This record gives sequence, structure tokens and C-alpha cells, in this order.
Amino acid sequence: MIPITAVYALEILLVRYLAALILLPTFITTSATADDMKLRYFVISPVIAKMKFNGIEGRAEFAITPPDEARPLSAKQNELLEQYRAVNDQCQGGRPGPETDKACAQRDEFNLSKFGICFGLKDQSMAESEWHACRVSSNGYKIGSEYFSITCRPGESLSVTLGIEAPEGLSELTEGEGMVKLEKGELKATYSVNKNDIQDVERASIVYDFDATGASLLRDVYDGNRVVFPLGSGSTFVLNGSIDQKLRDEVARSYSVCK
Repeated sequence: MIPITAVYALEILLVRYLAALILLPTFITTSATADDMKLRYFVISPVIAKMKFNGIEGRAEFAITPPDEARPLSAKQNELLEQYRAVNDQCQGGRPGPETDKACAQRDEFNLSKFGICFGLKDQSMAESEWHACRVSSNGYKIGSEYFSITCRPGESLSVTLGIEAPEGLSELTEGEGMVKLEKGELKATYSVNKNDIQDVERASIVYDFDATGASLLRDVYDGNRVVFPLGSGSTFVLNGSIDQKLRDEVARSYSVCK
């Protein structure tokens, strides 16, 4: 016969085991969502606005692009695309009348590019084209539509603005502070995130403010290194420097003004 104390101990272990099984899925879900956005961009030609200095403040602007990689549509994007296809089918296949007219009007109001959904690549025929998550080689993508700009007061402060098409999830981020990581060392910065619509495309401006030491990040951009900006909750914006000599010359000029 098993002693009562042993049975009681087994019951406690069983309860703890069952509790662990109940809590485990919650823990796994939480861990899976902790890894947020990892945005990667590259500094490329052209230089949108060369460094101008008025004796007090200097400003320059450079084009950036994300990697030209295919990626899956998000759940939200797939939902929007299904809604578009439904009204488009009704518009094209419905009988003439008010309902079909209404469907056509609803279809025309859709702006899928605003939500990062594009149709076809620039080197594809119409027959080959299909809806996909927008990328650099997509129809409608313009080099220079995304940028990073520098504003500085020499010896006092530097601000970097990253202007990009707003990715899903960025709306939850508004402001914060953290360390910007360079190839060697790091810089303290405060940042803020603003979203707005420009020409019907949802965009985000992420502004990082530094003290006078902030200009040193331009040396990493010049050397082709990467600069890792924090976005909060584990998210990062990775800006990869350039080896294009004309562009590097302008980065060097900007550094000479801002340092």
C-alpha cells in the first residue's frame, strides 16, 4: 500500500504538471511575438539633396531602398486583396445596373499600393504579373521615394530622419530612446515615429536626435558599414552604408560640415 503522504505528493506533482501544460502555449505565443521588425535598408544613388550649410545649420538627403527580395503578404494584406478581388469580380462580371456600378466604384476606391501591395514587376509582361508585397523592382516603386536625411548644427547636434513606406506594426511605436550601434561603439539617441499619407501612400518618418557626437555615424555610412537604429521592443532599423564613390564623397562632405 502507498502511504497517504506519498499519494498527496503525487497529486501535487500532477497538478503542477497539468498547470505547466496549460501555461506552456501562452508562454510560446508570447516568445514568438517578442521578435519584432528587423528593417534593412541600403544607402544608394542618387543623392536627393546635397549638403547645404547656411552658417548655422546643414542639411543633406540620400536615397535608400530595402533589399529587393520577395516576401509573403501579411494577413492584413491578404484580407484587403480578397476584398478587392471580390468587388472587382462583381464589377467585371455583374449585370449592368446599380449593384455593378456600386462594385466598380468600390473597386476604384481601393489603393492597394498604400498598403504595400503591388501588381507585377518592372520586367514582367501583363500575363506574368500578379499581386505581391511591394519591392524595389515592383511596378510603381520609385528610387528616391524612401530616404534618410541629415540635419545638423556643427558642434551641437545632429538629427537623422528615415522616411520609408510604413510597414505593418510600426503604428504601435511612437517615441523612445536607445543606443544606435556603430561598427565600433554606440551613440545615445532619442527618437520619434510619425505616420502620414503622401500621394495616397502610407509613409513613416522616424527621427533620431543626437548630441554633437552624432556626426560620427556618418563615418560608418562612408565606410560601407551598417548603422543599427533601435525602434523599441526589440525592433531595429539597419542602415547599410555605401561603396559608391560619388555618394561617399557627398557623405564625407556632410561629415566635414556636421562634425
